[in-house]
Amino acid sequence: MERPRVVVIGAGVTGLSCARRLEAAGCEVELLERASTVGGVVRSRHIDGVGWIDLGPQSLRTGDIDLLDEIEAIGIEDDRLVAGSAAGARYLYRDGELVALPHGPGDFVRSDVLPWGAKLRMFLEPFRKAERGDQSVRDFFAHRLGTEVADRLVDPFVSGVYAGDPTRLSMRAVFPSLKAGVEEHGSLLRWGLSKAKEAKRARKEGTAKPKRKPELFSFREGLGQWTRAMADSLEGRVRTGVTVESVRRTEDGWRVSLRNDPIPVDADAVVLAVPAGVAGALCGPNHAAPARALADIPYAPVSTVHLAYRRDQVAHPLDGFGYLIPSNQNRPVLGILWISSLFPDRVEEDRVLTTTFVGGARQASNALLP
Repeated sequence: MERPRVVVIGAGVTGLSCARRLEAAGCEVELLERASTVGGVVRSRHIDGVGWIDLGPQSLRTGDIDLLDEIEAIGIEDDRLVAGSAAGARYLYRDGELVALPHGPGDFVRSDVLPWGAKLRMFLEPFRKAERGDQSVRDFFAHRLGTEVADRLVDPFVSGVYAGDPTRLSMRAVFPSLKAGVEEHGSLLRWGLSKAKEAKRARKEGTAKPKRKPELFSFREGLGQWTRAMADSLEGRVRTGVTVESVRRTEDGWRVSLRNDPIPVDADAVVLAVPAGVAGALCGPNHAAPARALADIPYAPVSTVHLAYRRDQVAHPLDGFGYLIPSNQNRPVLGILWISSLFPDRVEEDRVLTTTFVGGARQASNALLP
């Protein structure tokens, strides 16, 4: 095929990125999206008197050269907002107080984020047997570093990043390189030393992949500015408000049937950049096994609650990233980000803005409260 035609279904970050790559590779691309706007869960909104709020993810953290080049290519590099020094201070909620997470080894020794017994237990990690086969995230870290580390540090991190339950999440799925590294080298310490040695050799031989120091950032109009810019760069290749009814094989390729549109879309290839359940439904009766497997993948619902105040109404300096809450604290939220401290240019002057995450795998019903 001189110029293959590809239909991408779903205009979230994945679908938009995929469509751009395919077009750059010489494909004729059409991107179909059921919603009236692009971005999927990445959506931003302006609130008068407050500023820009993100209804889904709140920031990006990366040093990936390819992604940063992509941001420059779509024309929004000048609108990128890198979080200031406040982002370095992070807290855990414990027994009604905020406990600062340590910044380095010295801080860790002095910190009361873990009791001394748990700190000493971590030094036994190189002597723990590397267990084969998959484990839950909680079991892996409890075995290697102790139950206090698993419950006080890993638990809130996994809840905050994945909204997941570490007792049910697969280690090989969530942290595949870490799991494989321990199985190969026998411990986290030896794996870390091996990676450092490989990186040093790559720099010496000139084979190291260029990279930048990871940055935490957003955009002046929130992360939705990023997905809108990707869609604009596709110049008419994106159709919103289109519901796909089915995808089926034909003699020459694929046929995509649309609801309320009698004219189907024919393609040489189709990409499903949609949630697993939707992908399963589109597989149809001819692909029953993958359809069932996709339908069985659970999604943990999360709602974001945005609270805005005048600066003089809040006594706390909000001098940090925010805080996460271990599940054993039995609080009704996962954590809170101090957005106005991270990205003050997104918030009106003299305003404080926080974003609270509610729900997750362990408290799914909370995300659906009015």
